[in-house]
Amino acid sequence: MKETDKEYRISFIGDVVIEYPVLREAAREDGSYDFSPALAPLAGLLRSSDYAVANLETPLGGEEAGYTPNIFSMNTPDSIVDALQGIGIDAVTTANNHMMDRGMEALLRTCRVLDDKGMAHTGTYDTIPEDRSLYFELGGTTVALLSYSVSANYASNRKKYDFAGVYEHANFLRPYTSPVMRLPEDPCVKETFAFFEKKMGRPLDFEERAELRRAMHQPVAFADDAFEADETEPFMEKLRTDYERARSKADIVIICPHTGGQFNTEPGAASRFFFSRMAQMGFDAVVAAHSHTTQRVWTIGSTLVAGCLGNVTMSPMTGYMSSVPETLSEYGMMLHIYISDKKLTRAGFSLFKAVQDESHPLRAVPVTELLSEITEPAQREKTVAEILEVCGRITGRYVSSVEEEWPLS
Repeated sequence: MKETDKEYRISFIGDVVIEYPVLREAAREDGSYDFSPALAPLAGLLRSSDYAVANLETPLGGEEAGYTPNIFSMNTPDSIVDALQGIGIDAVTTANNHMMDRGMEALLRTCRVLDDKGMAHTGTYDTIPEDRSLYFELGGTTVALLSYSVSANYASNRKKYDFAGVYEHANFLRPYTSPVMRLPEDPCVKETFAFFEKKMGRPLDFEERAELRRAMHQPVAFADDAFEADETEPFMEKLRTDYERARSKADIVIICPHTGGQFNTEPGAASRFFFSRMAQMGFDAVVAAHSHTTQRVWTIGSTLVAGCLGNVTMSPMTGYMSSVPETLSEYGMMLHIYISDKKLTRAGFSLFKAVQDESHPLRAVPVTELLSEITEPAQREKTVAEILEVCGRITGRYVSSVEEEWPLS
């Protein structure tokens, strides 16, 4: 068989976020942090992959910048890179809403740490690049990878950090000053918040608000339906330029956009707009993240589109996730793209689940392995039903059995 005839597999996993419960579990007595136990079960799913990519949704700002204290402001020890490399991850995307959580210096330091550890990356840059793509070779096929974000948490970071130069050092799909896009809420929600805050004598935190919304049967408060298409045009033109440069050098061009409504199980109008424009440009695949739950995979013309891969290490013990159980956000997707002879030939996906409780640290466990660990019939039946529900969401069709990898037609 000629090298160009061989079929190669590129695998993608979604949001690697290290919240405080996971950070605490990784702490060792000597002051170091080991994230390998959380990620190690995924190594088996990557054993047949020729290249693997993860979304690193945290800066590596160093201990002096303060590690992650909550679910909104990320900063993770450098050893997360070692854990990712340990399971077979070759590259990470870094353009996401948390990239400025410790300011520009942390954004730049993240790139330096990744370079020092030999982890390929794209999306943010230590020095201003002429070419913003990451290139790699599989046999005789050149693949280009781009990473872009809709946000840098400007509202929460602007009072602490200077955003000057961020457009030169990071890739965006719209102005970083654009507001978070939310679903409209029933007025009773605001009234209920005010009632409890008066009784408690203090403001409610985010997780308390999420729990109240859940108790009131209100929808998740994030969406990406409201956006201004006109404000995206300069960014779409820049993206087109980056795409055309990549296409001139690569046989296959893939983009990983960080966009979507958090915990929304369907892509909203803004995401659909971005995906459509990317397909029109000619990207071979669009592999998105940010919604913190799996979304469907479909095609626009000849472009494969994954609306969201979901979580990898997000803690199910936080109220942030436990308040929206209907989204099944503990389940993450590993997307597999197969290429041969300079073309994308087929795709498939695997599923895993973030498992954690008070007595067991977080593990991202492939669903076939997870089922082998469950002995109680009712729990096994419930887990199988959840897995098949997630598969149905991803494929848009009925799936009858649990597999290590499902095909995508």
